[in-house]
Amino acid sequence: MLAIALLVGVGLAEVLTRLVSPQVTMFPRYVTSPDYAFEFPRNATIRNARGNLWAFTYTTNDIGRRGPFVTPAVTDDVPNLVLVGDSYTFGIGVDDGDVYSAHLQNLLGNAWRVVNGGMPAWGIDSEIKWFYRTGARYKPRVVVLQFCGNDPWDSNTGVTTVADGQFEFHPVPISEQKPAWMVWASQSRLLQSSHLYSLLRSVMPDGGAGDFNLRVLGTGSRGDPGTGASARQTRQELQYLEYLRTFAERLSDDGIPLLLLSVTHDGKSGHTYDLVTYPLIEAGVRRLEEEGLLRFVELPLSQMQKYKGSPEGHRWGPEHHRLVAEALAAALRDS
Repeated sequence: MLAIALLVGVGLAEVLTRLVSPQVTMFPRYVTSPDYAFEFPRNATIRNARGNLWAFTYTTNDIGRRGPFVTPAVTDDVPNLVLVGDSYTFGIGVDDGDVYSAHLQNLLGNAWRVVNGGMPAWGIDSEIKWFYRTGARYKPRVVVLQFCGNDPWDSNTGVTTVADGQFEFHPVPISEQKPAWMVWASQSRLLQSSHLYSLLRSVMPDGGAGDFNLRVLGTGSRGDPGTGASARQTRQELQYLEYLRTFAERLSDDGIPLLLLSVTHDGKSGHTYDLVTYPLIEAGVRRLEEEGLLRFVELPLSQMQKYKGSPEGHRWGPEHHRLVAEALAAALRDS
């Protein structure tokens, strides 16, 4: 009788949560990986929703990324363009056809092949490792790196380090590995479809299961650019710049141009780039641009501020992705 009463109570709580306060759900979620702290499953149809308020579908390909699978380059008949970034490049908060990589492929037609290497919750350390493990196989003619305000504190997973101007790649440290119960829970359709479970997960302390919503969905204080103690921010900025300079120099040595673009937000100073919330990184980017090691792609801020972000919470909705694609297409034509 106690078990039945408990099941009824949980069922009623689930119904009440769905009616009163529908929660964000996503399934399937991440998969375990020895190489990265977070990855989506390959060849999956991922549903991200909040009850009847909004819903998006994310379809992954053979390499676990958004968009049609592109066979690694075997000839140079059509140049490849590889995009690396976090949830904005992956396209959290928009459907498959609205991601800027899809718009960009449509704008470029058969002149380029666009490879979307974006992955939510990644920083530049994971992005660089993925590029040299996977993205470089496409022999890209151009690489695009997307910067977001949470990148500096997302770039401390330990999977990539810099020593004597060279990258060294490592397995995921124990500290970044998910506990077994969390891995099991992430693979449970019943739990991941439950609004009650999502509510409980979202109120867990930072670093627990609820950390997924903070890191991937960008909600909560950790989603705000430039937060944290100034000393810690300075260390994070300097570390990010070390990664960025080394990456830009290696690409330059290989004759591959690097384009860098930044997420936009509405800060106290108005609609601007996330890049400006990190003065050391912004100055470093400008220096690298002066040295010819990268090009900063200027997004049409006056146009982007006209549109609302995704109802999911990310600042880029479909119109923003379209504008980003147009800016990148123009940069490629000018390069």
